[in-house]
Amino acid sequence: MGLVGLSELDELSYRQIRPQMFVLLGPDFEGSNEAYQRLVRATGLVAYDLRARLRTGTWGVVKALADPAQAVLLAKSLSDEGFRPVLLDRTVAHDPSRPIVPVRSVTLRETDFVLALPERDMAVEYAALACIVRGEVQPGRILQRGSGTGPSSATFRAVAASSEGPLSGQGTQSPFEAYQAADLHFLSAPWIGRVDLHSLGGGALDVNPRTLDALADDLARRAKVRVDRGVRTSSVVSIAEQSSSRRAPTSEPPGVREARREQADERFDPYSRLIGAAERQLRTP
Repeated sequence: MGLVGLSELDELSYRQIRPQMFVLLGPDFEGSNEAYQRLVRATGLVAYDLRARLRTGTWGVVKALADPAQAVLLAKSLSDEGFRPVLLDRTVAHDPSRPIVPVRSVTLRETDFVLALPERDMAVEYAALACIVRGEVQPGRILQRGSGTGPSSATFRAVAASSEGPLSGQGTQSPFEAYQAADLHFLSAPWIGRVDLHSLGGGALDVNPRTLDALADDLARRAKVRVDRGVRTSSVVSIAEQSSSRRAPTSEPPGVREARREQADERFDPYSRLIGAAERQLRTP
C-alpha cells in the first residue's frame, strides 16, 4: 500500500487501518511557498492540504501512517528536502509510563528550580527541561483507559540528564470545571509536572492566567526552551483525540474536588504528551 495521507485516514483508519506512527514537523517550519513546494515533493500531498495542517510556529502532522516502515521512508524524504521530521508512535498519547503529576508550587533559583510535589520537593536543573505545554484542562472530557489511583510522588526518579524509567499510571476520571495549566516536560524523565492556577495561588483571588503565563515564560527563558500554546490550532490535536478511547465519562459522587482536578482530559493530556515527546526528540542529540 502506498503512503496514506491524514485526510484519507480520517475516512479509513478507524474502520480498517488504525495509524501506528505520526510524522510531525516542528515550530521551526518556515511556512514559505518554497517550503510548501518541497513538502509537496516529499509527501505527494497537495499544497492546500499541507497548509491546513502545517503552520509556522507550531507542531503539525504531516501524515498518520499504519505502517511504521512507510513512516520511516516519509521521514527520510522530508529530511532529504531539508526538514527535521519527528516520528511518534501513537501509544505515546496514552502511555501509562508518562503520568501527569500535580505540582504544588515552583520556586525559581539561579541555576535550578524546585518543584513541590505532593510528597516531596525536587530540585531540577534548567538544562533538564525539554519544553512547557500551556493550555486549558477539562478533567473528565473523555473517559481515560484503565483505572486505579494516582502515582505517589515518593516513588519518582529524580530528573537528570539521561535515560528514562517507568512510573505507575493515572486514575479514573470524572467531569469537572476547566482550569488553566502548564505542563513541564523533562529530557530525562517520562513523568510530566502539571502546574495550575489553583496550586500556584492556594485560593488567592489575585492569581489569574497571566500569572501562570508569566511563570511559564520566565521558566522557559531560563531553561532556553519553548512554551507551546498550540492546543487550539495545531493539527496534533486531531491525532491526540483520535488516539483516545472515545468513551463517555463516568459519573462520580460530589465532594471530591481535589481528586477530580487531577483526572485525565483526553484532549489536552494526549496532546501534551505528544508535544513533549516531539520536543524531546528535537533536543536530544
